[in-house]
Amino acid sequence: MQQILTEQDLEELSGHKRASGQIEWLGQMGINFFIRKDGKPSVTWHFVNNPYGMKAKVAANDEPDFGAM
Repeated sequence: MQQILTEQDLEELSGHKRASGQIEWLGQMGINFFIRKDGKPSVTWHFVNNPYGMKAKVAANDEPDFGAM
């Protein structure tokens, strides 16, 4: 299996033929992607299967517990 989705894969997955629609859909789904020099999105199957996988998760209270010292 190829790691990078083909143009046909992106069209089938997103339901959009145009790159602008694919880019919008990928963003809405939280799927990380890159914009190629020709303006088309490039995305790996890892990003599709693991949305938000590369985004940092920030806890609501992300301060150290100074009382534990």
